[in-house]
Amino acid sequence: NGQDGWLTAEELQSLDLSGVEMVVLSACETGCGETAAGEGVLGLSRALAVAGARGFMLSLWKVPDAETRELMEGFYAGLWTDSLSPEEALRCTQLRMLARDRERGAFRPSTWGAWVVIQ
Repeated sequence: NGQDGWLTAEELQSLDLSGVEMVVLSACETGCGETAAGEGVLGLSRALAVAGARGFMLSLWKVPDAETRELMEGFYAGLWTDSLSPEEALRCTQLRMLARDRERGAFRPSTWGAWVVIQ
């Protein structure tokens, strides 16, 4: 059926996401792309914008699965339970993870700082 299990930027930008408020791509490095002369950064974030999505959350580097799960659970709880905006939900979750790190005597922004919300 032509499906290889990979979602490319080309495939993504051909979708109609004009009715989508927030796309969350929780895989590693989904916010990264390649710089093209005269085009800027080409990647999933640009493809989402071209497809019409009004907002998206992406990661800028690799994050271990357990920490990604923790961040996603906090993010969605902020959105759905606390009725926060995506930016507020992400920020609150990151601050909770930072506070937890401090209680443990650690500072590991690599596990919670990779995520960005673009609106």
